[in-house]
Amino acid sequence: DGANDDKSSVIVRLCGENTSAIINRDQEALVMELLGPLDLSPKIFFRDQVSSITSFVPGSTLTIGDVSRFTNLIAREMARWHSVPIDSSWGSLFQAEDQQAAFWKKLDEWLTVSVASCQEHPVLTPLVAELEAEAQSLRSLLGGGGNHKDKETLALCHNDVQPLNIVLDPSGQRVRFIDLE
Repeated sequence: DGANDDKSSVIVRLCGENTSAIINRDQEALVMELLGPLDLSPKIFFRDQVSSITSFVPGSTLTIGDVSRFTNLIAREMARWHSVPIDSSWGSLFQAEDQQAAFWKKLDEWLTVSVASCQEHPVLTPLVAELEAEAQSLRSLLGGGGNHKDKETLALCHNDVQPLNIVLDPSGQRVRFIDLE
């Protein structure tokens, strides 16, 4: 939270248990390194498979009640993310011919982990059918087999935008997204 604007401050992040089942930490770090020069990600000082140390992003995290007041800033930052060109400068991370296949593979991995998690917690069991239906709806809507090669159909995505991952800078003129996955 944002009272500290000290440029020497850092964030020590410990990855959640079993999160590597759906989050490729090597890809995550590479994306952060590529986004850093675009001022879309904190600078990475250290990382391994279970932790990282990054630069501090000054400001205050939003609450659910704050979101409606800052929708313009959130939309502006989201547009910055979505306008990042995903091309050969990203190397093997996003091969143009692999983008669609990677998307569907990641969706299937996420769905498998989510369904397993729901089954471990009986109160969540009703969500399984809903999750599977949403995935099928996406496949239908987006052409779903991974054979479509239009590289304009995919954009860079944060994957965990929620109020606690949105930081309002001290000036109140910009938000930044943190804790990308």
